[in-house]
Amino acid sequence: MAKFLNIANRRFAKLTAVRHVGFNSHRKAMWLCKCDCGLEVIVVGGNLISGGTTSCGCEQRRLASDRMRQRNFKHGHATGSFSPEYRAFTSMHRRCKYPSVAGYKNYGGRGIRVCKRWSSFQNFFRDMGPKPAMHTLERKNPDGDYKPSNCKWATNLEQQRNRRNTRYVVLDGERIALAALCERFNMDYDAVRNRLDDGWGVEMALTEPIRKRSGLQRQGRHRLAPS
Repeated sequence: MAKFLNIANRRFAKLTAVRHVGFNSHRKAMWLCKCDCGLEVIVVGGNLISGGTTSCGCEQRRLASDRMRQRNFKHGHATGSFSPEYRAFTSMHRRCKYPSVAGYKNYGGRGIRVCKRWSSFQNFFRDMGPKPAMHTLERKNPDGDYKPSNCKWATNLEQQRNRRNTRYVVLDGERIALAALCERFNMDYDAVRNRLDDGWGVEMALTEPIRKRSGLQRQGRHRLAPS
């Protein structure tokens, strides 16, 4: 076995070496490290010692976020820019204020309001920050108002989990959102939902491999019986 310097429990900037986990293709020792932010990352030991790697990447993400904030304010989103954040801001107000907007009945029509602080886009952006890719604005409590304490940027899967009509199933005696189980089992949500609608058991619907359907089958939904 190749020799390596034991750096277990030593600290390098934001990283603390936990244990040696093997060698990479260049026969360099790899170490599992814990970052001050709480995440774990595997790093080449030599990069730790030389100072080439100083964190799990959280510092770079923070700097990128700061640059994004500065750029957004510099370009004056509040004056009419069509940034993703500004589109989310205007959509939020429209569905809460205007009965002619599609979806109003599920928002303003149910009494959902936008807090006074978020009448200003700059306050909205200051509270929410840049919108990550593939995320949308979500209220943590779907019956609550749009305000800093009740909103976050969420993935489509998180949105599905938090809908008022979220579908729940029982697995091993536990009531769980179907979207969460599909994520856990790495299964397509629509396919599993269709299986359940066709009478499949929960466990089989989540574990039976999904077969590709023929062009004829795709013309309409057909029951796919277990093999």
